[in-house]
Amino acid sequence: MNKEKVNRVVLVETGAVGCSFAYSLINQGVAEELVLIDVNEAKSEGEAIDLNHGMPFAPSPINV
Repeated sequence: MNKEKVNRVVLVETGAVGCSFAYSLINQGVAEELVLIDVNEAKSEGEAIDLNHGMPFAPSPINV
């Protein structure tokens, strides 16, 4: 089985601090994939959508 290595960051809790951290990670271009996890699934999905809207300004593409 060939597994592709991906530089992935998993962020648990999408509150104010978690979202600020996610925004910072995207702006620094340090990861290829960002996973957001929260008890409130709708909140984490909304934050992912918001982060994706800012993707054109990121230094490198990232999957959220």
